[in-house]
Amino acid sequence: MKGFFQLLMANMKEIFRDRMQFGWFILFPVLFVAGFGVVFSSSGSPAAGDGTMKFPVSIVNEGEGAFTAAITEVFMNVPEFSVHMKTKDEALHEFAGGEAGLVIILPAGLEVLPVAAGDLIKEDRKIEIPVYCRPDQMYLMYGVNKIFHEAEKKVLGQPSVMEIKLNTAFPHDDGLENNGDNKTSNNAGLNMIDYILPGILAMTLMQLGLFGSIRVLALRVAKILKLLGATPLPRGMFLACEILIRVGMSFIQALVVIIIGHYAFGLTLANNWLYIAGWVLLGTAAFVAMGYMFTIFAKTVESGNAIMQLAQLMMMFLSGIFMPFDLLPGYLKTVMRFIPLTYLADGLRHAVAGNPSLYGVTTDLAVLLGVTAFCLITTVKRFKWE
Repeated sequence: MKGFFQLLMANMKEIFRDRMQFGWFILFPVLFVAGFGVVFSSSGSPAAGDGTMKFPVSIVNEGEGAFTAAITEVFMNVPEFSVHMKTKDEALHEFAGGEAGLVIILPAGLEVLPVAAGDLIKEDRKIEIPVYCRPDQMYLMYGVNKIFHEAEKKVLGQPSVMEIKLNTAFPHDDGLENNGDNKTSNNAGLNMIDYILPGILAMTLMQLGLFGSIRVLALRVAKILKLLGATPLPRGMFLACEILIRVGMSFIQALVVIIIGHYAFGLTLANNWLYIAGWVLLGTAAFVAMGYMFTIFAKTVESGNAIMQLAQLMMMFLSGIFMPFDLLPGYLKTVMRFIPLTYLADGLRHAVAGNPSLYGVTTDLAVLLGVTAFCLITTVKRFKWE
């Protein structure tokens, strides 16, 4: 055990002495958080007299009832929304003229939802909610989707049967839906930071796991791993030390991202640190295992870097970490379901900011555990020391 701790300290010193590596794993996420934090914490419309950002929202109630009234009340309680009740003709006329950036039409059939939800689920039918949103205010759809999701879960306590039908100033035929499970609240806010920053944290954990494995690949190419077999130091202990260092660095990254996000940009902290740490550990395990699995397909450090960069780019831009699920085209929503980073980001949004889970917390956990197990088994069976 003494040898293990000595090896651990030696590797840590090597990492902190390498300014390029230290800057990549620590400074890079800080710059990302600061950049996105400034952009999304300052976006919005002119402030009201109390300093709160106000977005004009027109709501059309085509039916009268308790369910539509409850949804309307939730929208009115959002500080960032200035809600006005309109007729359909008035609302659409104002939207066409640019006077309203967001129009929500609550159809008369919405009132049957509390009693007919079971039949709708069996028949795989949904109630469409027409929503009109200007292209330059599409970020508002994150808050709209969250409100509908929470209102439905509170009343029905079961999978989503409402579908937002989004319309913009241009033809747009993509339907939006939101599935998941989480506790509900009548104080749904419109904080894009709560969406973006957990996604950035997921991205940094992915990068740490993937590119951290390049070190082991370099040692294998240089035949150092082979030479370790002739020393008293077990090669398994060496790898355990490498993995433990990545886990420690992942917690440092998470702490940096969350603290800066919370105190500088208002990131919501909805759960305790132990729960958040569990998700960070799970995400780190999944991508460290994936990184080592990718090294078995690389013969050189250059080919290893190419594999990691390709995997990183695909997951970064196809997992929805920079853009809410609602705003993506239908085919990308299908692709997202096959990318592990999608589920880590979804789980971290729930763990850190308390956002509704799109896929369900159980699904996020199952996918990440499955990825970890698959990558570990594949690596153990195929890994070569030389």
